[in-house]
Amino acid sequence: KEPTTGLITCLAFSPRQSHVLFTGSQTGYMQWWNTNTSQLICEHAESNPLGFFASFSKDGKSVHLTTGKPDIATWTPSLPNSSARIAEIWSIAIAQDGKTLAIGADDELNTNHHGLYLNNTDSPATTRWSSPGHQATVTTVAYSSDGQSLFTTGLDSKLTRWNTSTMKSEWEVEAHTPRGIRELAVSPDGMLLATSGLDGVVHLWDASTGKSVGKLPVKTGIHPIDLAFHPN
Repeated sequence: KEPTTGLITCLAFSPRQSHVLFTGSQTGYMQWWNTNTSQLICEHAESNPLGFFASFSKDGKSVHLTTGKPDIATWTPSLPNSSARIAEIWSIAIAQDGKTLAIGADDELNTNHHGLYLNNTDSPATTRWSSPGHQATVTTVAYSSDGQSLFTTGLDSKLTRWNTSTMKSEWEVEAHTPRGIRELAVSPDGMLLATSGLDGVVHLWDASTGKSVGKLPVKTGIHPIDLAFHPN
């Protein structure tokens, strides 16, 4: 069966059931699929379009996603949703313990700063920690493979490593000036970071020290809209 008509804006596989795929569309449809049989498991329609980020909870029962409204929502197929209101969400990531949801946003309208938030996955509307984080929109958030570090990027051209135990910044570097960092990827072994912006270059970084370890030139006039490391 084909997904509901409309641009598919977010995808996510369940961590517990690898054959379960979530799709969210610009028309506001959320659908859960069995990829083994190509059958639709269930669906839900929202009155607002969905955003570009979706991530399953650690137990695979719920999906956290951004919406067309200034919200981040948690959906379980059989239960009502719970949402947290933040002005403009750019990215989300779930910690390895499955309890913490990191949110990168531009919340200048509500709090007069560009926000980095830590919310509870079982209650997304509850913010237990927040920080200005950057001097411009926080564009991406990503956890290290061991869960001990959180990496963030922003339109202020900063890449920052945070200690997840103390939420203190361990180092900060600048790249992709003057238009900012748009994408971030963490290697599976947690040793390498890749960032990209609108400057047509992919920067590689030592995740422990923040030192530059190389650059990958991209075709002139093209900027990567997403980055990913090979799992091996």
